[in-house]
Amino acid sequence: GRYLENININGKDIILRSTNPTNLNTIAQTIIDGDQKGSVVTFKGDESTSCTLEGLTITNGKAQYGGGINGNATRSLIQNNKITNNYSEYVGGGIHMCNGIIQNNIISNNIARGGAGIHRSNAVIQNNTFSGNSSTLNLGVLFSCEGTIENNIIWGNSIGQQLYYSSTPSYSCIQGWDGRGGVGNISNNPRFVDAENEDFRLYSNSPCIDAGNLVNLLYDIEGNPRGIKGITKQRGDGSNYDIGAFESVSPISPPPHTSTILVPHDFVTIQSAIDFSYDGDEIVVSPGRYIENIHFHGENIILRSTNPRNQEIVKNTIIDGNQSGSVITFFGNEGTTCSLEGLTIMNGSADRGGGIYSLNSLLSLSNCIITSNSCFGGPEPTGGGGIYCENTTTTMRKCSLENNRVVGGTQFTFIPLPHGGGVRSGRGWAGDGGGLYLSNSRIIIDQCNIRDNTSNGGCADADYNSDGGVGRGGGIYLSNSSLIMHGSIIDKNKTVGGSGKGVNIYNIIGRKVGGDSFGGGIYYNSSSSWLYNCILNSNLAIGGETLPSGNNGSAYGGSVYDSDSSISLINCTIANNDIIKGEDGIGGIENGGCIYGDYNQIINTILWNNRVNQIDGITTSTQPSYSCIQDWTSGGVGNISL
Repeated sequence: GRYLENININGKDIILRSTNPTNLNTIAQTIIDGDQKGSVVTFKGDESTSCTLEGLTITNGKAQYGGGINGNATRSLIQNNKITNNYSEYVGGGIHMCNGIIQNNIISNNIARGGAGIHRSNAVIQNNTFSGNSSTLNLGVLFSCEGTIENNIIWGNSIGQQLYYSSTPSYSCIQGWDGRGGVGNISNNPRFVDAENEDFRLYSNSPCIDAGNLVNLLYDIEGNPRGIKGITKQRGDGSNYDIGAFESVSPISPPPHTSTILVPHDFVTIQSAIDFSYDGDEIVVSPGRYIENIHFHGENIILRSTNPRNQEIVKNTIIDGNQSGSVITFFGNEGTTCSLEGLTIMNGSADRGGGIYSLNSLLSLSNCIITSNSCFGGPEPTGGGGIYCENTTTTMRKCSLENNRVVGGTQFTFIPLPHGGGVRSGRGWAGDGGGLYLSNSRIIIDQCNIRDNTSNGGCADADYNSDGGVGRGGGIYLSNSSLIMHGSIIDKNKTVGGSGKGVNIYNIIGRKVGGDSFGGGIYYNSSSSWLYNCILNSNLAIGGETLPSGNNGSAYGGSVYDSDSSISLINCTIANNDIIKGEDGIGGIENGGCIYGDYNQIINTILWNNRVNQIDGITTSTQPSYSCIQDWTSGGVGNISL
């Protein structure tokens, strides 16, 4: 049955279980539903090891800490449960502060800023399966778990760093774990039977079979005996421990393998095809709209349309993220043979990388359209409306990156007043890289169109201090990264500083400041760049608005803003770019209608019809040469201004 309750064990050493805690159907049908009114199960914290929670589905909890279970340092035994679809505003989407034994559980689809599966639990965490969990701040499936972590599968979660400030695991299957230490760990696809439908049993070719360590655990989640003999016999016969919640006793044969997989002919969904694939396979997707959020899981495969060079097929082969996260996620150490070809990637929404999120990967994109994706920040910076790359090497050829946007979040602080009540101060966070965000990454962009993307700083409209967030890089944002671009168009991108408005109350005058904007087309920070035969046209930087008594946001670099970077512009045309400071308030600066900041060289380039001080920050060592620059009077070899 389904029990709409928020349960408090309240220090009692009891066993709370289903009628058959080793039967999956019974577990699935015995549901404690928290109705989003707090943690589903709360322990007082002084329960002993004889207290047990077993054979239940714990779901739909919503709390600041421990959406599914808030343990308060309990030593209770938590086993054979399905802990799924819970939400924590801060940490511990599934479990928070449980210091006993956590074993044989399926912990899936939970959400938290950090520790989406388990947080701050000095527990024995063994033979669990973690999948589909999401950390909005990339702070681990397991966060601050300092006990024993052994024989677990941690795979298919929307998190780049699977463990954060936790003990070194052993004998576990962990996505992206290559070279990170620990005895017996592997990072190969565990080969779930049907992860999409939460069937986490293992196919007979799973690398997790017979790969676990002998621990004091007699049965799996289904009641099958664990391999207590410790003697390796036939693979999958139960003689050795398996990794995860399921022990493979009766082998389940995978479907026959083919190196070319057709969607929807062979598999209805793209994700199921990826889960079935092996390195070197090719997945060919027929025209249609596929409403999915795809995870590559480190597979080095080609994912393509039936004809990547036919624009009509590309436009009609759509992966639609349904505003439910990044459309495509890479963070499993994908290599040079991993590529996307001839697909439309759209309608994703995430805090980073609305269209594509890539961490620690090598990635190739060709003939793709990345459009109408978005990022909305919470109380932290956000970036990469179309694509977010961190520690990634990427090649983009003949792609369109268009109509993507980033909106920075806002953090409000309540300030109490002596006579009662209070006021709020607001701080807008940065919105970076409406089209593309790069951090510690390298990219080659060839014959691409990057247009109509927008980055907005967070608005901070509060009744006391209001500081609008900065907008940086309407088209592209780079930090500690390198860019080589050839034959591409950066057109009609825009960056806007967040507004700093709000109505003062109690006759208390607070600070009102519009956010600054930097680089309508491209923003560089400590990066290097070479642009050849490119057009930067009609890009715009706009400072944030404020009240009449406030300070307008400033605008710098209509097409390019440079901070401590090395930039070369060769045979480029840069025209019709603009900057506009914020309105309604006082002051604000407009500088570098075309380019703001230092750079290495401008050669054979046209700069024309850019408003307000076309180039700012030029030095005698970086004068342009052999270029046509409107109203140019500052020398240099071979320059003209006709």
